[in-house]
Amino acid sequence: REPGANLPELSPLQQEISQWWEKSDSRFCMVLGGERAGKSLISAFLAGKCIRPDIKGEYWVVGPDYRQARVEFTYIYNALMEAGLVAGQASMPLAETSPWSFHTIWGAVVKTRSSNDIAKLASFRVAGVIMAEAAQQEYAVFLKLMGRVSETGGFLILSGTLEKGQAW
Repeated sequence: REPGANLPELSPLQQEISQWWEKSDSRFCMVLGGERAGKSLISAFLAGKCIRPDIKGEYWVVGPDYRQARVEFTYIYNALMEAGLVAGQASMPLAETSPWSFHTIWGAVVKTRSSNDIAKLASFRVAGVIMAEAAQQEYAVFLKLMGRVSETGGFLILSGTLEKGQAW
């Protein structure tokens, strides 16, 4: 089964964004909107379309902290779990300062990451990233994540509201 099929139903505007993503050869997407507008859902949906067996590696959901990366991670996890594509037990500690992760049956890993220490967003080839609450993160994080996906030709989805956003 297709992983995206297990996510909640998309609104007409979200469907339009998804169709654009599928037809586009773009690896980058910015999903902006107001509170409770469905940004996390559409970001996870778009990422879920790209997390597939022929593309191995790590996938990250990067937030300003681990807690803010959990919504998109949960959508992706639930969709892949319902499709029978999650291998073993996921690691989801209750502590808000702990990362979450799970493995797919083909060996890919999906992780939450914090951009609190930019230097720690290194050392790994990354097949795709959701930058959750992107406007709350430093421009240097965006540049670092662009570098992480450049080697693999992976995707980068920026998601969030612009309120209290960084100047970049």
